[in-house]
Amino acid sequence: MVHGIAINPDNGNVYIADREEYRLVVYDAHGTLWLATGQDGQIFKMDWDGNVLGAIGNGPGRGEGQFVESNYMVMDSEGNLYTGDTSVGRITKMIAPRKGTRG
Repeated sequence: MVHGIAINPDNGNVYIADREEYRLVVYDAHGTLWLATGQDGQIFKMDWDGNVLGAIGNGPGRGEGQFVESNYMVMDSEGNLYTGDTSVGRITKMIAPRKGTRG
């Protein structure tokens, strides 16, 4: 059940978010795939090579900073991330750290 797709313009890798299987599938130009699975209430920042650069989220649940089934992510021009949660019926805004601050 695809709910997101991105293409790396540098190497042609295709990244597919699969909501039903709770995984991220990556196809390279030769059709090789790998995936990471989990439903732990976090959103991962990853580079194009599949390395996890950081994570946000307070685990699974319905409380502040928690996610049950997050998807439909967009980022604004200031780097803030907006994520819809289809199970909770809400949009969460995660504010990007400002330059010169830790976060």
